[in-house]
Amino acid sequence: MSQNFVIHELSGQIGQSIYLAEYKDRLLLLDGGCRADAQLVSDFIVKKLQRSIEDLKLVVATHSHPDHSGAVFTLRKEYNVPIAAPLDTDLWYSGIGGWIQHKVDICLAWFMQIKLKLPKKRLFFKRNITADFNLSDGDLLPEFPDWKIISTPGHSLYDIVLYNEEESLLYAADLVLKVKEKFLPPFPVTLPKLMKISLKKVSQLKVKRILLAHGGIIDNPSGNIFTDPLQWIYGNGNMNFKLLMFISEFPSVLKKYKRDNEKKSME
Repeated sequence: MSQNFVIHELSGQIGQSIYLAEYKDRLLLLDGGCRADAQLVSDFIVKKLQRSIEDLKLVVATHSHPDHSGAVFTLRKEYNVPIAAPLDTDLWYSGIGGWIQHKVDICLAWFMQIKLKLPKKRLFFKRNITADFNLSDGDLLPEFPDWKIISTPGHSLYDIVLYNEEESLLYAADLVLKVKEKFLPPFPVTLPKLMKISLKKVSQLKVKRILLAHGGIIDNPSGNIFTDPLQWIYGNGNMNFKLLMFISEFPSVLKKYKRDNEKKSME
């Protein structure tokens, strides 16, 4: 248990975990959640914690997907909460290919609502985050310098995780999922080579507690939490895995990145 803050876990609109760090004098939302989760977060702060929404000093969007950045726009518009996001993250949904991917990802979020039999709420969100703070690898989080930014591309080009070294605490976002007691990579892995590097990079950290966006809180994690997903990255015959890969190749910036790297490998 941290001496500096308390972690609250909320259940988001499509079943993801949303984490709120409560300090004595301020609050930090570790990821934005879906559009409809903005009301969930504000209600929790005001009704459950009995604090002012003005205590929420920052919301992070670790990457562009709807269950991580969907609520940030509402929180900024209605409560003036600043947004921090990875540098260049708005490129992910840019161009015609990004526009298509944005719509595909919203449809996938709707599918999860139906599959989990959750109340149907609005999930549509803007493509561009236009963050107040742009985050790069090694940066300290604005207003919360006890959290360090670690770049972990693979799920998309612009994913990050948050590491609190003093507390040996990692918010892993979508770097790892826990499904039926198994540790898996996120679906999809659009850049397998980068995902392998990211998993190995994070595995070197001193971590006593991991917060997963999909899988909950893991105390005293074993080493396989980062090694097991490596076995899945290129697929193992799982048709759902392959289908998600197929419908996640639209972003123009992703296609350009792959073309550029193919040229480099041929030189």
